[in-house]
Amino acid sequence: MINSQPVMNAIDEFYPELRNKTSTEQMHPNTNIENDIDRDKYQSFKRNIHRKLIAMVSESKIGGEERLIKSVKNKRNIYYWASEEAKNEAIGLEKISDKRFEARMLIFRFIDAYFHSFIPPDVLACLKEDLQEAQFDYHTWEDKLRFLPQGLNTTIKHLEHSLNNTSQQSDQNIDDNLLRVFNALDKNVVFSATYNSLHKNIFGTEVELSPQRIEYLNQKVLLLAYVHANKKYKRFEISRLKDVKHLPKKNFKKIDWNEYEQNYDFDFRTHDWVVNSLKASGFGHDTSVSSHGTGMSRIKGQIALPNHFNHDGPDIFDCVNFLSHYGDALEVLKPDFLRDEMKRRATNAAQLYSTRELTDRKAMIIQSSAAEQANDIETLTVTKKRYEDNND
Repeated sequence: MINSQPVMNAIDEFYPELRNKTSTEQMHPNTNIENDIDRDKYQSFKRNIHRKLIAMVSESKIGGEERLIKSVKNKRNIYYWASEEAKNEAIGLEKISDKRFEARMLIFRFIDAYFHSFIPPDVLACLKEDLQEAQFDYHTWEDKLRFLPQGLNTTIKHLEHSLNNTSQQSDQNIDDNLLRVFNALDKNVVFSATYNSLHKNIFGTEVELSPQRIEYLNQKVLLLAYVHANKKYKRFEISRLKDVKHLPKKNFKKIDWNEYEQNYDFDFRTHDWVVNSLKASGFGHDTSVSSHGTGMSRIKGQIALPNHFNHDGPDIFDCVNFLSHYGDALEVLKPDFLRDEMKRRATNAAQLYSTRELTDRKAMIIQSSAAEQANDIETLTVTKKRYEDNND
């Protein structure tokens, strides 16, 4: 605070000799400088500087709040900055170099491109100017970086930025719904929403949810929530939650993680490169690896899987999707339910690729895939009947 311009002006006005006698580093409250200067003049200076500090407190406010806080210690007034932000603004630490500015813009572009809907809207609102400035090309690194979480060749430049490619009204509606979802998550509040789900026959389109956490999975931002209608936990694509309304009078259901997920032992036979990839991705825990020395290894451990929302047993959809991208370089030995689903997909895939012609069997495989994985018996029955009727 002693370096702030109002204090320096007060020194120049009331005791200019002090700046010549003592450096600002020595002008710390704990430094005894009174032995070195005129006592009466110094006491007069302290009274005047005290008035200046009071003026600084009353005049320097952000949103009606004082930037300086006064406390009394041993009958002496001591002033503190109310926040690091207020201090940095006053003494100019918020100024950054051009290089650092470009680096910040590159990171903001990355956030806006890949994680715009993952960050709470009120946090993004504080960064609105930064995000808008980040729409310009600042750094040559942008052409030399690739973000490939699923092996897809996507770049920041080729992604649709939410700030540029939707109407203002549409953005406002999306942001309002997102803000209500994030606020409900933050404050543990139940909310209602409309949700156009693939499983309408299970959940319907009107849902009441107790939000638990936000997850980024398979290029989508998902909300894990407790569904009050059927007392199950399910993930919802957050951008598809519409007409969000808080229900503060409804009892919030806090997740019991033991109800939500269970640990299962796994055992895979894989190529060595798959083992390295699994370990690098953080797959499972308590893992152990044994190598055959021929390019093939066994990896064992445990993996936590959520309970399925539609039937007894684990929800293995995302796990199987992840393991499937290793193709024929991985064989699941256990657990049996995981091996059975990998086998089902492999069998269906073999039929799909046996010929190029479209057959009823191929059509049924593709159209019933999601229902098979969700164990949606009703949809499976309808799909099967459709092709049986065609063959009659």
